[in-house]
Amino acid sequence: MFQKMIKRISKRKDAGGSPFIKTVKIYRSEAQVIDVKMILDTGCEAYNLITYQVVDNMHKAEEINGSAELICICLNGETLASMGTINLRWKGRGFRKIFETTFHVIGGDNMSWQVILGAETIKRECILKFMGFGGRTILPKKTKDERAREDQRRREHDEEVARNAAEVAANENAKGSSASWSNWEWDESRQSYYRARLIGNAWEYQYSTNPT
Repeated sequence: MFQKMIKRISKRKDAGGSPFIKTVKIYRSEAQVIDVKMILDTGCEAYNLITYQVVDNMHKAEEINGSAELICICLNGETLASMGTINLRWKGRGFRKIFETTFHVIGGDNMSWQVILGAETIKRECILKFMGFGGRTILPKKTKDERAREDQRRREHDEEVARNAAEVAANENAKGSSASWSNWEWDESRQSYYRARLIGNAWEYQYSTNPT
């Protein structure tokens, strides 16, 4: 019971925190994953970062490639050095898509973060649009004027659809009510031939002294 309570509190805390700090699952193997906190950092232009402690906990230190290099200078003036890079597969909790990303491994003790996803990867993978962490898209609220314009466009569209439907119905009725001409007959009073057809509710007549 106590463990379930801790899990519920943890979920509420994760859901109610920063939208740019999320729990993700990194694959240790095809069947094993670990949960880590990932920061979406659009101010980190070119690099994705992961702490050596996380890599070591996954027993993947031997998979680090390359050599140490200075990759950036932090706002506090400290330099940030990479121990090398590592390719990892990860996904947002409760989501199916799996991302494959290259991370720079950062050494140090008691780091205040675990994983940072940089701007280049966020843009390339469409992370924010794709909802890679699960959940739903939050659309911006429309202003009163925007709602009014949208309602007006909807009314105009509905009116146009109704007009088109009425025109189609009228044409169909006209086609259905336009009967063919009858055979020519002799009208003694007029001393001519005539024929007739029904248009709607009225008869139309044609007269001729020499029908063909």
